[in-house]
Amino acid sequence: ADPEKISVIYEATDLKFNALRDESAIAEIKKKYGITRPYFLFVGSLKPHKNVHRLIRLFRQLHKESQTEAVLVLAGRKDKHYPAGYEELSALQSGQGVLHLEGVQDAELKHLYQGALALIHPSLYEGFGLTLLEAMGSGTPVIASQSASIPEVTGDCACLVDSCQDPAMMQAIRRVETDPVYRSGLRERGL
Repeated sequence: ADPEKISVIYEATDLKFNALRDESAIAEIKKKYGITRPYFLFVGSLKPHKNVHRLIRLFRQLHKESQTEAVLVLAGRKDKHYPAGYEELSALQSGQGVLHLEGVQDAELKHLYQGALALIHPSLYEGFGLTLLEAMGSGTPVIASQSASIPEVTGDCACLVDSCQDPAMMQAIRRVETDPVYRSGLRERGL
């Protein structure tokens, strides 16, 4: 095709994902879902390419070793057709530093994003990664995989790591949790 006839139209989020905070709505969402500690958030389907199984194991290890005060909140549906080796996701239960929420309403997502320390998006590949934009638009820092389309979507506005390397993920989680200046910088760049 003639390059002169090609225009790139970038994806965008709903305008409700903005940085206007409603502290009472954030508190209400936390109460509704029993979130009593600081938390990191994953939003999306629990499919193998999202690399959620590694993230769950990592958070459980961090809790077992008392390396984090935060919990991991998973807001997403289980896939009914897991390939061999991923059955643990179909049997996922909350506990050991992980809270699984099914049935989160779209209207609640902004407040879940805004209450989180950061969105964690460890996906191995993405066609785009709309949750990254939703989080950044909501004023939430992002920790994400440095693979596929993710670096193009986030630019220098996220903490990008090799999500297949547990030490790199652990370091990013601990830094975002314990360094409010770094967290604030990610938030500002994301907006």
